[in-house]
Order: sequence, then structure tokens, then C-alpha cells
Amino acid sequence: MAEKIDRRIIHTKRSIRNALVELLTKKDIDSITVRELADTASISRKTFYNYYTGVYDVMQEVEDNLMAQFDAYLAKVHYSELLNDPTKMYVRIGEVLSQDADFYRYLLSIDRNSSFMIRLISMIRGKLKVSMREQLALADRHLDVLLEFLLPAVMNAYHYWFNHSSDFSIDELSRLMSVITVRGALGFYDMVKLPR
Repeated sequence: MAEKIDRRIIHTKRSIRNALVELLTKKDIDSITVRELADTASISRKTFYNYYTGVYDVMQEVEDNLMAQFDAYLAKVHYSELLNDPTKMYVRIGEVLSQDADFYRYLLSIDRNSSFMIRLISMIRGKLKVSMREQLALADRHLDVLLEFLLPAVMNAYHYWFNHSSDFSIDELSRLMSVITVRGALGFYDMVKLPR
């Protein structure tokens, strides 16, 4: 019986989370009401309040869950190995994204200038910087340039993939991004150019 209840709770909270992300693709968090969130999740306001105190409470849980997944992955990363071949990292990111594809599709379609995305990207950048600083001999200013170049590019590539995923697999995207990261545009061209 407890397992059935737990599944129901997980399902309801997932519906609320997905509804929040769906609404964030249309408007900023400050404009979203509990009623609108409950209606989008197809639940009552009473059910919503069984789990959350408000919209920002849901957003905090979404951020916390994303950062927990990100932290768990970062704890295992060896950046010196990734410098030569980041394929494993991109494959792992692809695996995580594929587990909850609809949620990440919504998340990646949120306006990059929304307060939610700015905060999320800032947290990811901060976590990456701390992890990379511990393992790589780079000055902070060089690490900042690297992250400012790679992080938006990676996010945009995954955004593109979610909107065109029927064209190619997440594994192919991981290989392409790995080549671009290590060998740049010329390496990418050599990999994908069509025969003449």
C-alpha cells in the first residue's frame, strides 16, 4: 500500500514540476499563480498545497534536484581526462537528459533571460568552476573564458537536439560535441563532411 501512495506522490509532484517548467516557457516565474500551476498540472489547489507552499517552493525543489544530479556527476569527473576526450561526459549528460526528456525539453525551451534560467546557469557555472579549479592548473580568468565559451554552446546544442531529436541520436550528438570541444570547427568538418 505504501508503495502505491509513494508512486501517487511522485506522479503528482512530477506533474506539478512539469507544469511549472511548461509555464516558464511562456512567462516569468513572477507571473505564475498557484491556481494556474495547479490547473496546468490537472490537480486541485488543495492537492498542490499538500506538497508546496507556493510557486517558488516548486522552483526551489526543481533547482535542488537538478543541482543534486549535477553535483553527483561532478564528484566523479576527472577533468584532465576530459581534456583529451570529453565524449564520456557528453554521453553521461545525454543519459541523464534522456531519462526525463519531456521535462528537459521544456526546461531548455525557457527563455535564456528568464530569472530561472539565469539562476540555474549561474549555479552550474559556479559548480563547474569550483570542480575544475580543484583539478586543473588554470588561472581563474582563463577558467572563466573557457566556461563562458563552453557552457552556452553546450546548452544550445542540447536545445537544438531536443527540437530535432528525430534527425539523429543523443549518442551522435555526444560524439559531435566531443569533437568540436577538442578539435574545434575544423575537426567537426573533417568528421561530418559529405563526400564529393
